This record gives sequence, structure tokens and C-alpha cells, in this order.
Amino acid sequence: MSVPSTSSVSTPSVSGEVLVLASPDVAVGFRLAGVRAESPATPGELLAALSTPSPNTALLLVEEPLLRRLTAADRERLEQRAIPVLVPFPAAHHDAESATGGVLELLRRAIGYRVRLQ
Repeated sequence: MSVPSTSSVSTPSVSGEVLVLASPDVAVGFRLAGVRAESPATPGELLAALSTPSPNTALLLVEEPLLRRLTAADRERLEQRAIPVLVPFPAAHHDAESATGGVLELLRRAIGYRVRLQ
């Protein structure tokens, strides 16, 4: 029995840009690293940036305090999209428990069930 070589197996790939939506202080750091970053001032501006990113955007990194400004229905609708992938990240000043909770929620969405970290 032979195993197919990895070169003959096609793997779908996604390529595109990263867009960061964060507070002004955090956005500056991402811009210095060469990543496109915006700082929406109102929930309306945030929803517009999340709903209509540029066609090249494959990954949306959003600071959690900004994401919490949206309604639960808006957040769920945005999280259901395949592309761009919405990835929340903790605020600059956070506690370890909230960061762990964010990672666990991301894993739950990715694999379909809750994981318990010990």
C-alpha cells in the first residue's frame, strides 16, 4: 500500500491582508510593525469597518473592548463568516483569566465544542 506524496495532495489556501481594529494607542503599535490598523471612534464606524472590509482582507484582528460595543446579533453574524476571519484579541491592560476565556472561545468556534484548560 502506498501513501500519496504530499506534493500530489492539494490543500486549499487563503491569502490576503490583515486589518487591525483597535484603540488609537494599540493601532499605532501595529502600524509601526507594518500592519494596516484603524481606530473606529463609534460603534457605527466599527460595524462599517467590520461589515465591508477591503476585498483583499483575509484576517480581521479586533481589540475585545471594541467588539463588546456591538450587539450580540451583530457579533454573531460577523463571527459566522468564513472570510475574513474575525479574531478578537485582549486589550493592552487585561487579566490572564479574560485572555484565557478568549482563547477558549476561539477554540470552541474552531472545533465545535468547549475545551477545558488545566
